[in-house]
Amino acid sequence: RVVKEVGSGSEIVKSFDEAVFRLGPKEVYYRDYDPETGTFTNASRQCTLVTSGTRILFSGWYAVEGAVDFSGNACLGIFGDAHLILCDGASLTITNRLHRQAAVTVTGIDGLTIYGQLEGAGRLTVSGGANNAGIGGYSGTSGTRYDREDPQDCGKVTINGGTVTATGGMYGAGIGGSCDADGGKVTIN
Repeated sequence: RVVKEVGSGSEIVKSFDEAVFRLGPKEVYYRDYDPETGTFTNASRQCTLVTSGTRILFSGWYAVEGAVDFSGNACLGIFGDAHLILCDGASLTITNRLHRQAAVTVTGIDGLTIYGQLEGAGRLTVSGGANNAGIGGYSGTSGTRYDREDPQDCGKVTINGGTVTATGGMYGAGIGGSCDADGGKVTIN
């Protein structure tokens, strides 16, 4: 549930989609990286804010403000080309104890680009489940040789700012591949 302040009271917004519609996108400033010149510049985008109820980022722009925590068996799926801005002072923590998923799943042709703001003080901290990456691919296995699904290779992960701490489960990379899944393309600028 998302709570929006309304006048002197508060109003409960029942779903993430309703929150996006009612609260709307927000203009967020960030540090963009130009790979051709190797320099950073200031830019801004209209972003959807990530909340504790967010589970999927589609192609588009998103931002984290304040502290957002996905506890327990939670993961964030990336579909398409998602851009995530870690605002100064913000923290996004995702701990996934599920055996079949990365904490932030970026596979195949999907991509995630992470940005910081001027101070670079936003944080992303993730821990993948057993046999899986913190950010990237996943094994599709529960850890036994008799229970295997199709592993998914890491897609494209680019980090242009913020502080990212990614821990994979046993046999999984912090960022990249996992048990039985390739590492994909990871770039840190």
